[in-house]
Amino acid sequence: MSQMADLKDLSSAKLSTRRVDPILFEVIRNALSEATEEMSACLQRTAYSTNVKTRLDYSSGFVDVQGRMVAQAFCQPAHLVTIGRIVPRAVAEYGPENLGPGHALMVNDPHRQASHLNDIFLISPFSTKGSCWVTLPISVTTWM
Repeated sequence: MSQMADLKDLSSAKLSTRRVDPILFEVIRNALSEATEEMSACLQRTAYSTNVKTRLDYSSGFVDVQGRMVAQAFCQPAHLVTIGRIVPRAVAEYGPENLGPGHALMVNDPHRQASHLNDIFLISPFSTKGSCWVTLPISVTTWM
């Protein structure tokens, strides 16, 4: 089954009516939040730009295949709005069937993301053993 078919199956799936274990939910939520904080710390630590190192003009997070925020680091809130706009557009334009392990999309078109030209978005698909994407880690920074 292709990734595109998997995505269609996910988007048309009915929400489960079964009760979510609150402890498991909190464990998963905190694990995802901590992963975004690690992404954020790594980006700041390895950056050459003053905008990233001292002004903290960057964001990190996980989004689902529709561009909805799953988890985010404590970063620049202005980027979080544009993330939900650019991810579905970039993935649709490139073609989800063309994305696979090790691939990444780098986007800085202000007309697609309602942002300014210096914002660079790095979108990477992440999947488990199956062919379906679990989430898309994304980092945004202002490049100067």
